[in-house]
Amino acid sequence: VVAKNGCGEKIAAVKLLAAAGKPGQRDGGMTVMVTARQYTHRLEGSSHKGLRLVVYPHGRHSHLASHKTMNYMFQRMAGKWASARQADEALILNADGSVSETNTANVLFSIGGKLYRPISEHVLPGTMEQAVCELLAKWGKPVERARLTVEELKGAESVILTNALMGAVPVAEI
Repeated sequence: VVAKNGCGEKIAAVKLLAAAGKPGQRDGGMTVMVTARQYTHRLEGSSHKGLRLVVYPHGRHSHLASHKTMNYMFQRMAGKWASARQADEALILNADGSVSETNTANVLFSIGGKLYRPISEHVLPGTMEQAVCELLAKWGKPVERARLTVEELKGAESVILTNALMGAVPVAEI
């Protein structure tokens, strides 16, 4: 799939989708889809030393927010809203106004020398976030959970976004 999409030796973003089919079919009716596209890191060619965030004005409060689905409309709209404001990512808030995540990444932050990730009932754990947290714990820097406001996040010593494609990337501006 990578070669057929012209990625060759380049870095590729590969998506795998497995969907259950109808019960009673020989193979369960499973549908598998694999796509690949060339990937350019978010900071490549940028004059910024990190990503720029803006706070999305619409808090997430859908009952579907706690489920992994193929419905990314909320995140997509938040990302377009951020782009229209010359930002890289939209900071998503929980219904109570506390920080949750961005439209494509998990958030890690440092306050008072301690490392945290937001408490959010609706964020599914990211694979890169988990890997970073495990590595930090091995280095003797465990990551705790904390509920925080945007103002507290703005006062953090450092903020890092993580996702499987871009890895761990600093935030330059909120």
